[in-house]
Amino acid sequence: MDKDIPKKLLIQAKIPNAKFVSFTKETKSEINFNKVKKELKLPLFIKPANMGSSVGINRVDNQKKI
Repeated sequence: MDKDIPKKLLIQAKIPNAKFVSFTKETKSEINFNKVKKELKLPLFIKPANMGSSVGINRVDNQKKI
């Protein structure tokens, strides 16, 4: 199940949901850790958008853990 599309649909429908930022493999180089940290706060969790519900989750406490 793709998690990015439902999140965007929830936002369009004005249904509350957790803050998120999404990136693709192609835009990975554009990630600004400090900007993401400011938006989401630490710790944050990195999760693949199109894998199982708990597959590939990583907790990030600092920039070195990315």
